[in-house]
Amino acid sequence: MIQTNFAFEFSSVLMTFTEFLSTIYNEKKGQKFWLVDKQLQKAAYKPWINEDFEFFDFSENQKTLAGLEKIFDLLDQKKIRKDALLIGVGGGAMSDLLGLASSLYSRGISLALMPSTTLSAVDAAIGGKNGLNFKGKKNQIGLIRPADYTIIDMALLKTQPEELFYQGFSEIIKYALIHSSEIFDLLTQNTAHSFYLDLDLSQHLFTLCAQAKLDIVSQDLFDTNIRKHLNFGHSLGHALELHYTFSHADAVGLGMIFSLYISEIYLDLEKTHRITLKQLLDKFKIKSHFPDSFHEDIPEIISKINYDKKNTATHLDFIALEAHYKPKIIRLTLDKISKHLSKFSHEYSI
Repeated sequence: MIQTNFAFEFSSVLMTFTEFLSTIYNEKKGQKFWLVDKQLQKAAYKPWINEDFEFFDFSENQKTLAGLEKIFDLLDQKKIRKDALLIGVGGGAMSDLLGLASSLYSRGISLALMPSTTLSAVDAAIGGKNGLNFKGKKNQIGLIRPADYTIIDMALLKTQPEELFYQGFSEIIKYALIHSSEIFDLLTQNTAHSFYLDLDLSQHLFTLCAQAKLDIVSQDLFDTNIRKHLNFGHSLGHALELHYTFSHADAVGLGMIFSLYISEIYLDLEKTHRITLKQLLDKFKIKSHFPDSFHEDIPEIISKINYDKKNTATHLDFIALEAHYKPKIIRLTLDKISKHLSKFSHEYSI
């Protein structure tokens, strides 16, 4: 079990499902209500089956004010009170929606998140960012409030098909580049398939990733300084995700390639880092080549970067890499990014 105390009143506990059941869940006196992603209706493993639960459509298109109201209606129908514990099971959209709903309903109720996807387990369910999409802008409405508990249950995560299991590895590769030599060594020394087969190996890797994020977030909960390092690969990645409807994994993988290109220009980073990154992306079946139309699409991609909520009026805090495990914030204007993208699209090769 890993407990992290944040600034202000926030505290978050990372635990296994067994630890959660034997401590928090059995000791909780108030209501306990499970909201489970409807995609898990046919899952072979259902720890919620004998509990008070409902299935809910935790899809990206539910991350709206209307979707949030549906959750409030459900909590109201269940007569959920201030002392209740809400347990959410699902992927990143689940943690976005329930993180916000639990923060607002009754001015805050306790929340436990049980991620069902690799991506959520190593990223979305940790650190407290939540939000709704608004007028075509991703996560434009939201706040930061860490869940009280994040439960890593490998039996649930193993219910993913193998190709979806690897979708979280772009974020894991990010940690390997910006933060942790131990994560980097695990990725390079083991086959991709071994992580899917060996639950103990995966549990160790996911715990390291969760701890890496908690280490950073506990120092900068509200994203004013080093938490921005977690945006490595995401400035371009989010724009690619919107423009091409790529998966988050593929979009961030390509975004990291461009981030290392920027690092070569501004920080004299050796090109070998880009080669290593491409090898890791290929290993975990994550996209490592840009679309043929990329150069022609740059103006539209820049317009989507312009909508990024992390922008200021004059610049974007772009995350580059000074050396392995040494990220650095570089302030770039959109015009500069556009010019670098244009040159990159002509020169790109590994």
